[in-house]
Amino acid sequence: MTSIVCDSCKKVVQGARKDQNFSVFMEKDICIPCREELEDATKRQMLSRRPYTLKDYWTTYNTTLTRMCSRG
Repeated sequence: MTSIVCDSCKKVVQGARKDQNFSVFMEKDICIPCREELEDATKRQMLSRRPYTLKDYWTTYNTTLTRMCSRG
């Protein structure tokens, strides 16, 4: 059995199944609650940048993900 640890909150994902209770973005394993937090944070940041491009969205998404995973 594979043990998955969320790279953001550092909690072990019990019974890990990809896309059911964890996701992988930029080679980082993220639990579902952290993924929702990531999407909400990205959405809040993008609301102030109208009009925006898809490139802006993914740049913000990647920056937010990197920041979330580096906090300890």
